[in-house]
Amino acid sequence: MNDTNDLEGLGRESLLLDRMANGDRKAFDDLYRLYFPAVYRNACMLLKDKIDAEDIVQETFLSLWQSRGRLADRESIGSWLFVTCHNRCINNLKRKQVTARALHAIRDRKEHTAYATVFEQRWALVEDGVAGLSARRRQAFFLCKLQRKTYEEAAGIMEISKNTVKEYLSGAMDSIRRFTREHTDMITFKSVILSVWYGAL
Repeated sequence: MNDTNDLEGLGRESLLLDRMANGDRKAFDDLYRLYFPAVYRNACMLLKDKIDAEDIVQETFLSLWQSRGRLADRESIGSWLFVTCHNRCINNLKRKQVTARALHAIRDRKEHTAYATVFEQRWALVEDGVAGLSARRRQAFFLCKLQRKTYEEAAGIMEISKNTVKEYLSGAMDSIRRFTREHTDMITFKSVILSVWYGAL
């Protein structure tokens, strides 16, 4: 009984295909009503998005109508519809992934640019503060904070005691603090000092 129904279904589908190939819009509408529910469900399962699924299914059926002359000899139009819709869904997912990666890259670039701008502003502020230091305090700052010398190494270069290096460096940092406090808000001030103190700059 099922085999008979299948044969009757294939025969009706073949007839509809022949009629559609000759431009019969009603035959196309009949095929649309016959296959739309199943093709749409399959697209929804793949995309997890009903709006995208409906758009792609509509595009698939439009392609069916546009290709009707080449599809008249197919034994089953159902397989063509499912495969075509499936491929369109996969392409849609790939495009979304590419778009997501591109947006992520743009966002990263913007964040990097913003960070670089803040970094430059902070460093310019520190440079101005350092320029106002005495020669010995400035030397202690450069040796210990920029060249990462130890107190002992800086003391040897400056030919002074380690404790004196510490005093010069402490005085330098206090002076920079005062300068930055006068030229920026407290949040940026703290960021500048911490950046210098812990070596972020």
